[in-house]
Amino acid sequence: LGAFHVDVAWTKRHLGVACGSLGDKATAQRLCLEALEILRSPLDSNSLEVARMLRSLGQAFGNLGDWQKQRELCEEALGTSEDEFGDDSIDTAMTKRHLGVAMARLAGDGDASLRGEASTLCEEAFKVLKQHLGDGHLDVARTRCAIAEARDLSQPGGAETQRELLEEALQVLVPQLGPDHLEVA
Repeated sequence: LGAFHVDVAWTKRHLGVACGSLGDKATAQRLCLEALEILRSPLDSNSLEVARMLRSLGQAFGNLGDWQKQRELCEEALGTSEDEFGDDSIDTAMTKRHLGVAMARLAGDGDASLRGEASTLCEEAFKVLKQHLGDGHLDVARTRCAIAEARDLSQPGGAETQRELLEEALQVLVPQLGPDHLEVA
């Protein structure tokens, strides 16, 4: 296949995620960046594969706690995803969800404007995913969790809405993943 084949890029991305899960963040980030370089070399930078890899790498960096890098990669992916798929696509919705999560985590308790943008992105993603995948799908439940995370708890009803969203998500997550799964805990 050669060192610059798309399958090598995806393998490096998955290996990077595994290294991150094992605590080797430096190796994880290096492998993820190498994967992106491979995909960008033979393909148009606006290609769908690059957009999907950017979203995937954004998620990988988010899993490593690098919310700013996740945001940058997902913002880059979102433009291509919207152009190629439109606002009503699963791909665009997934990118919006990952971008919303990154923004919510960057906002913390201090940046209400950024938190508001994060919440809007997650809510837009939820509508599309629920329409296409149905209420009992894992990605719809995960998006409920993302909305709950993006909510401003200082707003009236914020904590109650967050609790409701998480309880609804658990109705899907527990039966499908099991009570001991990391996403349920």
